[in-house]
Amino acid sequence: MTRAFAAAGSKVLICDIQPEILDWLAKELPEVYGFLANVFREEAVASMFDVADQKLGGLDVLVNNACVAGPTGGIETLPLAGWERTLTVNLTGQFLCVLQAVPRLRKGSDPSIVNLASATGHLGMQGRSLYSASKWAVVGPTKTLAIELGGKGIRVNSVLPGAWMVLASGRSLPPRPKRPGSSWTHGHDPRYRQHGPVRRQ
Repeated sequence: MTRAFAAAGSKVLICDIQPEILDWLAKELPEVYGFLANVFREEAVASMFDVADQKLGGLDVLVNNACVAGPTGGIETLPLAGWERTLTVNLTGQFLCVLQAVPRLRKGSDPSIVNLASATGHLGMQGRSLYSASKWAVVGPTKTLAIELGGKGIRVNSVLPGAWMVLASGRSLPPRPKRPGSSWTHGHDPRYRQHGPVRRQ
């Protein structure tokens, strides 16, 4: 997505919590600005948007893409700390970014918010109840914001990607709990093909 925006001539700023990712970005896409931040820290998010004001000269699009996979396992094995962290990064992070973005988007050109949810939130996946809960929780606020902001010229949509084997960083996705007949072929399940495409919210 970053490459696509940059290739289209947009000014882009992304954030990450890993300095090595931003170092890689500086070499791979030197025209893209990077910012080191935890999106669930209010002060860090505010600082990031201040830098965006300086570097970009305004804001037309917010893509809420930061997330963690969270702990994997049966519901009775999952820790409260894992639940809290998953929701904090995947949901509170989006909320804080929207708070900062909306006043800026009101001044933007054809402004838009894109919130990353997941097919896992919509369809479920064994052992991924925390991630699923956090991603399904993205859809409700997205629909509400579309109603709230649409009349003011700000489009709000969510994207629900399906499953993939390897993350962009090259790390494999956490293994699913074993059960008879289970495999990663669920990513090609007809349910994903039926419900997986991007749909406007």
